[in-house]
Amino acid sequence: MRRTLAVFLACFVPAVAAAQTQKTAPLVYAKDITDTSYSYCKFAGMNGDPFQPMLGTGRIETSGSSTTVTAETAGDAPFTSVSAGDFLLITYGGVTYQRIVATWVSATEITVNTAINTTGATWAWQKAACGATAADGWIGATGAWAMTFQVAVTTINATTIGYSVECRVGALAAVAVSASTIATATTAAYTIGAGTGAWDECRLGLRVNTDTGVQSVSASVNRQDLIVGINATPGLTGSSTSLISTVPLLLPNGTVGAPSLSWTLNPTTGLYQISGTVVGVAAGANIFYWDTSGLNTYPTYPIKVGGDTFLYRDGAANTLALRNSTSAQTLNVYGAYTDGSNYQRLSFKANQSIGSIADSMGIIEESAGSGDLATRELIIMSKGLNSTVTIGANSTLYYAFSRSSFAPRGNTDTLTLGGSANTWTHAYLSRSIQGSKSKALTDNGLVAFVKVAVPADDYAGGDVIYTLYCKDAADQVTRTGRVAFSAQAKTTTSACPATLTTYGYNAADISNNAKTFTTVAFTCLGSATAGNNLIQLQVQADCSITTPTSMTIEYRLDMPHPQTVTPQ
Repeated sequence: MRRTLAVFLACFVPAVAAAQTQKTAPLVYAKDITDTSYSYCKFAGMNGDPFQPMLGTGRIETSGSSTTVTAETAGDAPFTSVSAGDFLLITYGGVTYQRIVATWVSATEITVNTAINTTGATWAWQKAACGATAADGWIGATGAWAMTFQVAVTTINATTIGYSVECRVGALAAVAVSASTIATATTAAYTIGAGTGAWDECRLGLRVNTDTGVQSVSASVNRQDLIVGINATPGLTGSSTSLISTVPLLLPNGTVGAPSLSWTLNPTTGLYQISGTVVGVAAGANIFYWDTSGLNTYPTYPIKVGGDTFLYRDGAANTLALRNSTSAQTLNVYGAYTDGSNYQRLSFKANQSIGSIADSMGIIEESAGSGDLATRELIIMSKGLNSTVTIGANSTLYYAFSRSSFAPRGNTDTLTLGGSANTWTHAYLSRSIQGSKSKALTDNGLVAFVKVAVPADDYAGGDVIYTLYCKDAADQVTRTGRVAFSAQAKTTTSACPATLTTYGYNAADISNNAKTFTTVAFTCLGSATAGNNLIQLQVQADCSITTPTSMTIEYRLDMPHPQTVTPQ
């Protein structure tokens, strides 16, 4: 992709004018080359960039023409970070002089390789860095149009001075793109031509062959960057790290298999225009896209956060899922958050241990630290005047809360409030307890209306609260009362008193026409009739209405000791 940049621009940017910018950096300066193996040197500036010298602090001076350079102002310490071998750029009277630090004396004084006469000079510097390892001497080449390495030998006392220009891509091994020798005091240069940007980094290695004395060698690198302009106005500039455009770049629409903007490593991964206002991201297939409605993902691809949290379209339309294979998921909605130790939140948990209950689903109010409050309400509310809040299990709706009641929903006489091992402490009621089971009676007939379980080595007992009702077309009569019963079973044989007596608030018969229940008798039968570990309660009522059209008992049991009750 890097090698085809110029062709790409020529094809898609109209009225293009191209030019180049150049910058030069010293690599070695008047250096005595003594290594017989390649040594790779550069003067590192800001952020290690040899093309950006670091600005010196304070002004510096000499006493006449001298190799001793000092701080101009007492108390300044300009040379704190400078070391012997570092490269100096000293600017005085509009002229910049190059020097090498020969000796570091103190933070306020150094000596340089060649005398200079200056007062109140500004200065910049670069840190000398040399080494012979695979990591030394590299200079950024990404995006460069061309790079020229120049070696100038002013003094030679050796058979030859060898040089090698090496480049690499990423962390791959270095490739020697040029290697030669210099046998006389002369200057040699090697240019890595158009398309240098195909390399990420390049460097220059120097060595001496048959050293017989002192050498004086300087070397530099010149980098050329392409500038592309429209109508003679610069529009695109390149540097060692980036391409900067001041005008729009118009790309072809592209396709999912050949995106408009992609990378050499994988040309099918990138950006393309799906339609007029839709920009897509492809990786060999459609992944997600932007349009005027926002960011959109394709159904088979989730939104992934942190490597283990995924949001999906869950099969059906308008359905969002938080899932990750078999891993239990939690969704936290915060009311306040300072850090992981101070917060208030509502937590939705799936398939987790909640309290002492394993593999549960829960909606939990959680808090910690400054978020902890002694009193906080968790509210579930519907808005409509006649709305209900319903609780169900196993795909069945069971309990409904409305503005006026809490009741079973479509499950009359099948649900229990509390249990034998899960009892309520108190019940506070302001008006009434209502409801009962109903059993049809025959006039003066003995009718079993309820059975009560009495397990082995256990007992039962309590009150039957009842209302009798008898009517025909002309008359009706009712009676209400209470009858006590008790029973026990040592083994499978259950027993109870045969005759039960009504008591308490037994009311007089109420009739519209002087009708009565002439007799009412309650009896109890044990296991011989009711079955093992059961008792059976019966009633026989004689109504004075000659031929009743309807005759019932409505009843409810009040039992201190919990047992199973089965209406008959």
